[in-house]
Amino acid sequence: MGKEGKPEEYDLLIGKLSSRINRKYLPLYKSAVEYLPTIDKCGTIMDLGCGVGFFTKVLFEKGYTKYIGIDFAPALLEEAKKRVPEATFILGNLRNKEIHKIFQKHKIFTILEVLEHIEKDLDVIENIPHGSLVIFSVPKFNSKFHVRYFRNMNEIIGRFGPFLDFKESKKIRGLFLSKCIKK
Repeated sequence: MGKEGKPEEYDLLIGKLSSRINRKYLPLYKSAVEYLPTIDKCGTIMDLGCGVGFFTKVLFEKGYTKYIGIDFAPALLEEAKKRVPEATFILGNLRNKEIHKIFQKHKIFTILEVLEHIEKDLDVIENIPHGSLVIFSVPKFNSKFHVRYFRNMNEIIGRFGPFLDFKESKKIRGLFLSKCIKK
């Protein structure tokens, strides 16, 4: 198992992240969009751990422009702002109480390939408002900054089931994508 990374460690990986993410995760991003309400019924999407903004770009290309992306790595956010300058981005740690106050104003959350990097991932999930739509993905493989990974859906439901009502799930290239409602 890996360790929880620091913002500056992710900032150093920016070149590698940018080229690899687009290729590897594009199918995941397109599938995640399918779990969202239609544009006319969709509130602001809170993208937790938005990274370099590839998912943001997919959202905006599909017409989803009510969006706030949050990440704790300054260089990743700068890259995201270049990729989608019209989007709103916030520099912040997902476990910070001030960030949790922002959560309370919204009902749609995407958390794609983020929770496996955070030791106290359940703190993030617990602070999402009840009744919210939560679309998240976690990996089936280990990596340098993964503090956990999941071999199957039973393990995912075992960890997140007390907080989330699973509505739909699928596996995409070694990643598990789930659509849930916060209990």
